[in-house]
Amino acid sequence: EIINRIKPSVPPEWYKPYDETSDGVPPMANFGEGYRYNITGLTHDRMGFPTLRADETKELISRLMKKTTYFKSDIIMMEEFMLRDAEIMVFAYGSVARVAMAAIRMARERGIKVGLLKPLTVWPFPKIQVERLSKKINTVIVAELNAGQMVYEVERVVKKDSRVERLNRYDGELFTPGEILDKIMEVV
Repeated sequence: EIINRIKPSVPPEWYKPYDETSDGVPPMANFGEGYRYNITGLTHDRMGFPTLRADETKELISRLMKKTTYFKSDIIMMEEFMLRDAEIMVFAYGSVARVAMAAIRMARERGIKVGLLKPLTVWPFPKIQVERLSKKINTVIVAELNAGQMVYEVERVVKKDSRVERLNRYDGELFTPGEILDKIMEVV
């Protein structure tokens, strides 16, 4: 989907490409129309030039946070797999989610009601969706290729509605479907 950005309404010499706006999305000039701006991944001032000034850095980060909050419902994306009747939910993202799908199919063949919640965006965290699902799930298995990062967000949201189990691997290898299946069998 193409969304046409609002164009600047000021002359090029007054244009600030990262100026504050009510919705957090500043007007954007087309390349070649006489408006100058820098594009960088560094913290930057309202003109787009890199900065280390605390006041300018805080202004930028505050604007980005406000913008993220404003568009949260557009940003949060996830996929549900076999969760309709699930009693156990595997929460996995990235490459772990694909392996989890294979493990879930294997568990389903054994009659275990398990499904997957796969966040496609990990921030902002899909709090409302996880909260809703946790009310009908007994156990959430958070499978991560690290020592545990997203598990803290899941625990914070799930609280007392479901039991949260960790499945972590951080030896440089990927999970196998069998490892995730073993954890599913352990919590049944």
